Amino acid sequence: MHKEVIEYPMMGMKYTHYKGGKYEVMTMATHTETNEPMVVYKSLLFGSIYVRPLSMWFEEVTLEDGTKKKRFS
Repeated sequence: MHKEVIEYPMMGMKYTHYKGGKYEVMTMATHTETNEPMVVYKSLLFGSIYVRPLSMWFEEVTLEDGTKKKRFS
């Protein structure tokens, strides 16, 4: 039986979005309707708070030139 390994961001760690923004992970949360794990993070430039599904946090995105990068690194 093969178990899926789930990668979690580190609380308090700073990450760079593939478009260049800098963010700090504040905590994890759970979506009340779906029980989906969510990442709560803030912009280091503006202080704005955001929430993104954990499933999207480390996913690869394809840029216009076809190269692939992790959404956050």
